[in-house]
Parts: sequence; structure tokens; C-alpha cells
Amino acid sequence: VLGMIEGEISDEVIVVGAHYDHLGKYNGIVWNGADDNASGTVGVLSIARALQELGIKPKRTLIFAAWTAEEKGLIGSRYFVDQFGNQRKIVASLNYDMISRNSRRDTEGRQVSLVYSNALENTRAINDEFNNKYNLNLEINYSGVDRPSGGSDHSSFSRVGVPVLWYFTGMHEDYHMPSDHAEKINWDKFARIVQLGFLNIWHLSQEE
Repeated sequence: VLGMIEGEISDEVIVVGAHYDHLGKYNGIVWNGADDNASGTVGVLSIARALQELGIKPKRTLIFAAWTAEEKGLIGSRYFVDQFGNQRKIVASLNYDMISRNSRRDTEGRQVSLVYSNALENTRAINDEFNNKYNLNLEINYSGVDRPSGGSDHSSFSRVGVPVLWYFTGMHEDYHMPSDHAEKINWDKFARIVQLGFLNIWHLSQEE
């Protein structure tokens, strides 16, 4: 499912995405997937709404995506990338996957991991600036690599050389279990991670 805000530069695109599928139903029990990955999907929709309500046309075109079949092997995001045409038009991609819970070691409810491509060389400085300036109070664990990989949708972009950002709050006991329910979400941290993603996307869409 795709949406777009056309920018002044139509041939430079930023993709903001999250997968909306989960594991379905087994023996009459529904795997709801509140953290994995309703949280990421809501994050993408929230950023899209906020950017639209700004009423300011971005320099670069923004595409918002809810991917299908991530749990089956990144099928939706991989198809998008392969069918896009000129992949060099995609200047960056942000991925939200599991952004609303506290991991076992996150006793204060502040931790988020940010995996990013080294090509986005100012990522750490920019996120630290936003975190401090807007009092987001997040403890950001950075991991910069040349081409981030793994089992989430950022890998579909990274494998063809698109720089990526991936926000992730870590594993928990309800991962891929029917007990991944909304009442276990850390709503405050979740909102602050969405705000941080919004700030990154606006920066990436406007910078020279």
C-alpha cells in the first residue's frame, strides 16, 4: 500500500516503510502483532500525516509504504525495489520494525537501536541533535555499517545500495507469539521514536 507527497525534485525519492503483515491465525488463535509490526505501520502513517499537514512541499518526493509478506521473506519490499526502475532515484529509505516495546535490558523504557548506512555519515550527530533539542529523552544505540542486512525490509533497499535507517526497540518474550498485544506497548517511547523519524525524514527531504 503506497502513498506519495510529490516534491520539487521528482527524480529524487525517499521511502518511509514498515511491514503490515504478521503471522496470521493458527488453531483458532490470532497473532495480532501489536509490536511486530502494527507499531511500525502506525509510525509510517503518523509521519505521512504530519508531513502532509505541514503544508510545505518537500524538496524530494516522499513515498510511504506498508509492505506485505515481510514475514515470508521480504517479498513486498523486494518486489517494490526490483520493479522501481531506476533504483538510483531512491536516495534513502527509513524502516520501522518493532518500535513500541521495552527489551529485557531496557529497564527505564528509553532505548532504541538505530542501524544505518555509513553513507548517511551525519546520522549519529543529527539524531543526537534532535534527541536533545526536542527533549525526546531516548537512549539511542547506534550501529553504522556499509550495507545493513537482516530479516527486515531495509535489507531490500540496502542490497541495491540505497542508504537506509532502521529503528528497532529490541526483542521481547512476546516476539512471534499470540501474546504480542497492544496493552504491552510503551506508548510514550513509541511516540518519541515516531517523532524522531519524522525529524529525520524532513531533514533528508530538505538537505542539499
